[in-house]
Amino acid sequence: MSKIYDAPFPQNPKNASPVFKLACVIGTENNPTNTQLLFTAGEEGAVLTGLWAIPRGVVPAVNGLYLFISTNGGVDKFLIDSEVMPAFTTFNGGLKIPKTKFAEYSELSALRLQAGAQLYGGIGVASTPGIVMFAQESEYDDPA
Repeated sequence: MSKIYDAPFPQNPKNASPVFKLACVIGTENNPTNTQLLFTAGEEGAVLTGLWAIPRGVVPAVNGLYLFISTNGGVDKFLIDSEVMPAFTTFNGGLKIPKTKFAEYSELSALRLQAGAQLYGGIGVASTPGIVMFAQESEYDDPA
């Protein structure tokens, strides 16, 4: 890519929302099990501006939420962030379903990703109804 001198702005907003049901085992190597791809940054890179999770049913105990990054096509996945989802034991139509936000990521505090970088998610405790992770990202475009 040639150097450009115009300010690059992220464009092409995208959303990802995979459902996590299996427990992720982080281990000591860079190959955690039961992760799912949230998204892959485009050929000019991307920014993550929001990430949160919401349960699709009862969460009987606290659950860990994990975020990993890979820059080699998913061969190695490095843990870069985590949050704790509180227990949620009453699931009915009259209650608000709590979402757990990864506080680090916003329009003002975005995670910038190099071209081709991949973000993966995982949960610490298996969940039969599942937990949805929702990622907001925008890709950079080549202005040429």
